[in-house]
Amino acid sequence: MRDEKLKSVWAKMERAKTNLHTLEAEVQAFLDSRPFEVASTRDPRPQFRFHLIFGAGQAGVAPVETTLHLITAEVESAVAKLQPLVD
Repeated sequence: MRDEKLKSVWAKMERAKTNLHTLEAEVQAFLDSRPFEVASTRDPRPQFRFHLIFGAGQAGVAPVETTLHLITAEVESAVAKLQPLVD
């Protein structure tokens, strides 16, 4: 009976690892797509320089894919389910 409980714990941990790897790959793909724009501008004072970052929905940049939101929610749920197992 004890082995069955541990089997379930290990299965949940493996699933969480899979979700985490999927999330990492999706985040990397998102960042590789350059979902933002960076613009530099100078202040009239020569020692200052400003960098502006335009994110989703600004300056013609596409919003974050729904897939990324879903995977993030799955990972969050998996972590929440694992917490009682280690307490």
